[in-house]
Amino acid sequence: MNRVFLSVTNDTFTDHRVHKMAKTLFEKGFKVVMVGIKTQQKIVQPNYAKIIRLRMLFKKGLGFYAEYNIKLFFFLLFSKSDVLTANDLDTLLPNYLVAKIRNKKLIFDSHELYVESPEIVNRKRVQNFWTRIEKLCVKGIDYGMTVSEPIALYYQEKYKKEFVVIRNLPNLKVKSEQSVIMPEFFNNEKIILYQGFLNIGRGLEMAIESFRYIDKACFIIIGVGDIEKELKEKVKSLNLENKVFFTGRISQEHLHLYTQKATIGLSVEQNIGKNYEYALPNKLFAYIREGVPVIVSDLPEMRKVVEKYKVGEVFKPQSNKEFQKSNDEAMQFAELITSMINDAEKLSLYKKNCLTAADELCWEKEVMKLPY
Repeated sequence: MNRVFLSVTNDTFTDHRVHKMAKTLFEKGFKVVMVGIKTQQKIVQPNYAKIIRLRMLFKKGLGFYAEYNIKLFFFLLFSKSDVLTANDLDTLLPNYLVAKIRNKKLIFDSHELYVESPEIVNRKRVQNFWTRIEKLCVKGIDYGMTVSEPIALYYQEKYKKEFVVIRNLPNLKVKSEQSVIMPEFFNNEKIILYQGFLNIGRGLEMAIESFRYIDKACFIIIGVGDIEKELKEKVKSLNLENKVFFTGRISQEHLHLYTQKATIGLSVEQNIGKNYEYALPNKLFAYIREGVPVIVSDLPEMRKVVEKYKVGEVFKPQSNKEFQKSNDEAMQFAELITSMINDAEKLSLYKKNCLTAADELCWEKEVMKLPY
């Protein structure tokens, strides 16, 4: 039985794409090992993969990436593997080196255009460093995968490497026998939901600001991230504690139960760098699967999905690059949300279209293109 190693720089707990990939490969007959970092988050070993988490001294920054890449290199070097898979650029170098030393097959699954991510796009030294890693390693991969057509085209044009597009789609919806005890605020009649990482460029500041002008709904934010503290402080400073709520992390097994409670799901990334310009976030498809109408940014890939399947609205702010800082855009966003929640007929149509689109936008069909 071939052994596949999947490497990530997180603790694996909420990495939905990697868990879906692991389960699919297990069903194809592979023995799967997921490698991530050790945190305080407890995990349960799934039946489709073995999860190994490396202990870290550094938690972020250069020290973290240097330490993790060194530890990952030696771990992979002395592991019995047949196929190495680097999930994103920040795990590619050790996988590349081990693949060359041990003559193993190397697959690169690029979940985003890393060198254009908001965290580094304006930090030229950091961006240049990762660009050099990309240039060194991408030419040496055996197969490439990514989440959208523009990112695939970027790699093909720059490195003459073909990348297959495996969108980050959810599994087909199945009847759930699970139940969870949810916070009281999930009993609100109208819920505007964001689920995902709480990082810069996600439009969260603007979305929070908009709830100064919305009275008939609450805003629930699921996830953790670099700006979580700042977002909570913003909510407090605006006296929105009775309208905006945070849940923290929700396990992948239970997340859909929370998602289906929503009236509208948000994916309003800013156009700050090509990473978000080319983005096709998994949360968009997660909303659609649960029959939740969406509001998305006026960015090409998300706009195509919404317009093709007619599952929601595209938010077109007056000044796209500055909308998270502009009170005018917050008011405009509030007007869009209010118009949607007050139009029961339109919401019903969007919901119906979501459930129809979900049959097509599913992982089971997408993974037929896997290069394993």
